[in-house]
Amino acid sequence: NFSFPEAYGQDRLKAFRRITRRAVNIGLGDETFKTQEKTSFQTESISSALYFAEGQKIPFVQNVVTIDIGGGTSDLSIWQNLNLIWRNSFRLAGKDVLINYLSNNLTLIKEISGNDDLLLSSYDNLQKIRTSKTKLANGIELLVNSPQFGEAFKKRFFIVAGKEKGKELRNLTELALSGILFYISQVLNHLIENNQFKKGVTAADKSLRICLGGKASTLYKIIFEDIEEQESLSKMIEKVTGGVFTSIAVEFTNTPKHEVAYGLLVAKSGSTDLNIETKSHETILGEDVLEGRNKIGIVSELNPEKEWRVKDISQLKTFLKYLQAYSKIPVKLTKKFEVDLEGKINAALKDGQTEALDLKRNQESVEGDDSMTEIQKMSSIVEPVFIQELKHVINEVTSGKIKLK
Repeated sequence: NFSFPEAYGQDRLKAFRRITRRAVNIGLGDETFKTQEKTSFQTESISSALYFAEGQKIPFVQNVVTIDIGGGTSDLSIWQNLNLIWRNSFRLAGKDVLINYLSNNLTLIKEISGNDDLLLSSYDNLQKIRTSKTKLANGIELLVNSPQFGEAFKKRFFIVAGKEKGKELRNLTELALSGILFYISQVLNHLIENNQFKKGVTAADKSLRICLGGKASTLYKIIFEDIEEQESLSKMIEKVTGGVFTSIAVEFTNTPKHEVAYGLLVAKSGSTDLNIETKSHETILGEDVLEGRNKIGIVSELNPEKEWRVKDISQLKTFLKYLQAYSKIPVKLTKKFEVDLEGKINAALKDGQTEALDLKRNQESVEGDDSMTEIQKMSSIVEPVFIQELKHVINEVTSGKIKLK
């Protein structure tokens, strides 16, 4: 069994499957091994959900959202009464928040290291390669993923969080997670409107459990483990979904970075008894895209024969208003940033439109049973527009162009 993020584009997913099957043949030293029949592929969103269902015994009979925040992608799934309702993935994760912020604020690593000689030595080595952005980012990622740094982070983050850069990292972390949850709330609204997710009647039916795992979940756990710290997140979800949920709780993984591997070993039936067959593959854009005068909110309704563009960033502004109201984190966008952002989003939509048009003209079979239609169900053509907007805001913060106080 092999897993992959749904944020993979069409070409990357096809290449991943082809290379993986070839690697199995080479690794086994057996060219006759029937890799087409004996290798299977599963999205990371499903694998992570199976971990929480079996590994932490989360009752999926209720309303559950799983979020696996890795280094490069975040993989999401929504469940109700043991049924998979929706799943997707996007390229906004740990590197965009922690790694990029530390790359531009190296002294914060020194403060977190305390008196640990090994970590301080690593900090000195990072200073030596700081002129190479790629080497620096890779070095920081290696350090951040080390057990020693993880322990130091847990013990000392609340000390450094009282200082300017530590506080900004904390606020940036809350901005990122709040943005992801704002998007999930938009998805839930879409599913409810289309009768794919049922509104609850009893108190249990109106509860929502958010399961947070992945490589980057350690950072979020340190900041949001206390119930009081989760209150701002709950209020925002309640606001965006119009009070559909009256009880919202966050459950953190017990095994950061290992959920997907665990989930690949869990049977999809039996002890978990989850139904993963019926689900929506729809990508909710999170910000209206215009085709002429028509407003489009989901990818499947976009016509690749017509021009795609955004008129404004109203949903991003709404999110930032809620962020200030519930988390007391003000984010001020300049008019120039707004105009530039609209231009960048429209350029990305143009690329997505070109790819969609190529796919429409090339509906061909790929490697036996892997039809193009099936591949489109498990990969992404267009990143959610709201997530693209959020990522640009986060990049402005990590680069020091927007200050969080």
